[in-house]
Amino acid sequence: MSRQVVDNLIAFMNRNEFAKTYSVCWYGGEPLLRLDIIRDILERLQKDVQLKCTYHHIITNGVLLNQEAIDVFRDYPLNNIQVTFDGLPQTHDQKRFLPHRKGTFEVILNNVRAYLEAFPDRHVTARINIDNQNKEEFYQVYSLLQRELGDYGKRLYIYPGILKDENPEYSICNHHLMSNRDIKELYLGLSKRGVPMCYYPTRWEKGCTANNVGGYIIAPEGELYKCWLEVGEKKCVVGNISDSRITNNRLFLKYFSAGDCFNDSKCLTCALLPICSGGCPNNRLQNAFLGKHFEICPVQHLETMQACRIICGYITN
Repeated sequence: MSRQVVDNLIAFMNRNEFAKTYSVCWYGGEPLLRLDIIRDILERLQKDVQLKCTYHHIITNGVLLNQEAIDVFRDYPLNNIQVTFDGLPQTHDQKRFLPHRKGTFEVILNNVRAYLEAFPDRHVTARINIDNQNKEEFYQVYSLLQRELGDYGKRLYIYPGILKDENPEYSICNHHLMSNRDIKELYLGLSKRGVPMCYYPTRWEKGCTANNVGGYIIAPEGELYKCWLEVGEKKCVVGNISDSRITNNRLFLKYFSAGDCFNDSKCLTCALLPICSGGCPNNRLQNAFLGKHFEICPVQHLETMQACRIICGYITN
């Protein structure tokens, strides 16, 4: 981002007379490649924007979560950092490596440890990417991280980032994607091994930027998108922070109609709505307008869903 775009960002936020708070998530690409811009924006937000920041989050591969980054986030604290591992060290290092094929697993692990030591009241989420090819590694990585970082207790949350078979068209390209049955078997197996897995609805604030009227993904030239899967697709730009107008009303409004679970008659009969957040709005749009066949329901196990119906029935009665 240029300095002019940063100026436009601050003006864009200050133009919204109805806003009382904001939250921010840094992601890319790799956001820490431009830590200097992150620091400049955070300084401007603190100095020139009167709104209260309610949540500050970053999604990073963790390689550049070094002392310089820790110093920046000491001045502008994060609520949470998400880092990703792609399996055990040998598997991860084959997929994500530095020049001369130097692996990154150990670098990320040490950076996470340093961050948790520097901030005793902050949290790290470790996402372990798995599919049917490496799903057995999740428990091993979970155990490894517990051994290395378990002293930080509940400030470290480890979960499986499941590469799911939710669109039959993609199954041809990746036969390692996991089905609902695969996911159910994985979760049951992890429970038997003592990994804490919650099968019941949990109250948490989520929802999606795509059908949040005040939510945007802001790209480097100030372009506004509603979904981060669309960044870079010029036809999906809905506006720019330099202007007050929505320039793509058709797409903008689709996210509040076809992308909204409350306009889905099947969802409205479900006992878990709205706790489940209703699934991916972008997938809903692709099904409705592009003839795709994404599985919208975020509930991964029908048996769990039925159990929750029974529980909700008891609570209601």
